[in-house]
Amino acid sequence: MQLVTLPDVVGNNTRQRITDLMTAAGVAVPTPANARMLVVRELSGGTTGSRIGDANVSAARGLTLNAQDSVILPTVTVGNGLDACFWDLSAVYIWAATGDTLNIALML
Repeated sequence: MQLVTLPDVVGNNTRQRITDLMTAAGVAVPTPANARMLVVRELSGGTTGSRIGDANVSAARGLTLNAQDSVILPTVTVGNGLDACFWDLSAVYIWAATGDTLNIALML
C-alpha cells in the first residue's frame, strides 16, 4: 500500500474527478483506478460548502463538506482480513466552492 497526498484543491465552483486531480498533480493513476481508502478534508470554507459524490455532484448534490469537515471512504475487510472493497477513483468527484480549499489523501 502507498499513501498519496495531492496538492491543495482551491475551489472554483467546478466538478473535478479525483483521477484528473491525480494526473494534474503528476501522480500516476493505477489501472484499474482503485484506492483502498480516500480522505477529503475541507480546510477552509467560503459561503457555500463543497461536495463529494458521483459524476452528478454539484452545488446542490452530493455529500456536503464545510470548513474543517472530512469524509473518509474506508477500506472494508472481510472475515479473513483481506480487503473486500476498493474505491473506483474514476467515479468519485468533488465540487469545490469558490473560496474553499480541500485536502485529498489516498491509500493505493
